[in-house]
Amino acid sequence: MEVSPEEVKNIDKSGILGQMEKFADDLRRGLELSEKVEIGSFRALIVCGMGGSAIAGDVVSDLVSEIPVLVNRDYELPSFVGEEWLLVAISYSGNTEETLSALSQAIKRECSIVCMTSGGLMEKLCERHGLPLIPLPKGYQPRAAFPIMLGALAGLLSGEVPRFAQSVRDSLGELDRYVESLKPHVPLSENPAKLLANELIGKVPIIYGARNMRSVAYRMRTQLNENAKMLAFHHVFPELDHNEIVGLSGGIFEGLKVVVLLDEGYPETIRTRVEAFKELFRDKVPITELVFRGSSEEARTLKAICLGDFASVYAAILRGIDPTPVEAIAFTKKYLKEKLDYLRKIGIS
Repeated sequence: MEVSPEEVKNIDKSGILGQMEKFADDLRRGLELSEKVEIGSFRALIVCGMGGSAIAGDVVSDLVSEIPVLVNRDYELPSFVGEEWLLVAISYSGNTEETLSALSQAIKRECSIVCMTSGGLMEKLCERHGLPLIPLPKGYQPRAAFPIMLGALAGLLSGEVPRFAQSVRDSLGELDRYVESLKPHVPLSENPAKLLANELIGKVPIIYGARNMRSVAYRMRTQLNENAKMLAFHHVFPELDHNEIVGLSGGIFEGLKVVVLLDEGYPETIRTRVEAFKELFRDKVPITELVFRGSSEEARTLKAICLGDFASVYAAILRGIDPTPVEAIAFTKKYLKEKLDYLRKIGIS
């Protein structure tokens, strides 16, 4: 089914798709914002965040091998994180209790810290303790601010991992052109995001990736969760060959849809595993392969993220659902505030 610009305008009331259309511009913006932050040298990176504020760390972890990169989604900061680490705390709202808890521990340990937020308690902590702050622009959904966060992380790594920062910069023109192919005015037959959305409607998507596509598979899953309000799952090659294929062969195939994310640069080891998977399940469950091409691993990864982001919103439109509200998350935050008020318990207010 076609998704027209008029339908997008009528259903996407908060304009999250319009924010996604600025993907490359927001990457540039993030790179520029990080230039104003002065940091010393470091030997490892830890990104503390939750939900849409953490995914940029996952992407960096997949694409950077020159230094250790860890993503921390928890109240507690690992005990081994100390002065040789750069800790980047990301909370779009500035009020994410897990991230603020980890940040407060990092402050006590005198870690090297940079924060990213649009305000809230995190901004107050930065002012109180003199922490470097990358101010995120207001008015975004946290998940839509991903390219700003990723650009800022790339900029922060420009000293220790200049290759990565430069590759992100070099991908901007490619991304501009690719995003144009995903916009609402491009018809269904020529729009890969609309085509993917149509394949996923009425199904339970299972998204598989490997290497740089691990974070993409997770991002696509969570975007379908939040934007399309769809249950989705993901796993990664080669690990899924040691467990999930047995579960999938159990015979419950009704309603499933497998999406395999392929980078044109995958080595023979991964390509052969994908072929084995297709041979095993081709007559049992529908499988869609998406092959991403581009000038670099960074460009291919970011194109794949763009595709999943746009497809998730088109899936919402096809379901007649406004992609922006996340009522279940709002309820959970309210419940925790009323029952626990954790931040007040640990002295952050």
